[in-house]
Amino acid sequence: MLNKKTIKFYAAAEDIYQIEQPPMPAKLAIPEWFKKIPAEDSSMKWGDTRDAGTVKKCIPFLDSLTAGYMVVTPQDIKISKNETGGTMAYWGATPPGADVLFDLDQPLHRTKGMPVPAGYNEYVWRMLAYPRIETPSGYSIMVTHPFNRYDLPFLSLTGIIDSDQVHARLAINMWLRDDFEGIIEKGTPIAQIFPFKREDWVHESLPPFSRKRELQDNFKVRSVLNRSYMRQFWQKKSYE
Repeated sequence: MLNKKTIKFYAAAEDIYQIEQPPMPAKLAIPEWFKKIPAEDSSMKWGDTRDAGTVKKCIPFLDSLTAGYMVVTPQDIKISKNETGGTMAYWGATPPGADVLFDLDQPLHRTKGMPVPAGYNEYVWRMLAYPRIETPSGYSIMVTHPFNRYDLPFLSLTGIIDSDQVHARLAINMWLRDDFEGIIEKGTPIAQIFPFKREDWVHESLPPFSRKRELQDNFKVRSVLNRSYMRQFWQKKSYE
């Protein structure tokens, strides 16, 4: 049995430890729209079966959805516009040890000069999330917008934390979509945590594969009509 690493999520406060929602394995937060997509386009039943496959059959895409751990909102958060067009946020309870759960970040100068994605408000919002996170020695975490979740009404910024060295409470920064008013429901994925080992790398720029190797690789890939990558190359990952 492989030696599995442990990532530790510490609750914000003892008195709400049993009811707070800790980060969960990302495989438990696969979106409903992905589950509903058919594996193949039924109108393309003739010819090469690979041509009929949808994103549902793309194992690298599924691997991204299930990688690491997901931080979700601990309660409903209502987003609305006031009379002057400003954005307001409302929520029911502030967790112990947090000044706010979801509010504007520090003054706008912090991100001045940083390009804002089209369709999003220039102000950066912040959510104080559940965990203090600890990883084994030599391991860091990438905290980022949930992979391939462009259906969400916000875009979380990405950061890398050396979580074996510091265990500060996680604060997730994001842009809100300009046109969004409504409720970000309790349990909505808001950030994905991907642990990785810190290693030094160098790169090489090389000429193309030899013609022989290219032909061999292409033959192996195309020799299996259904789920070739999964059946021949994919390596199982485990996040529990």
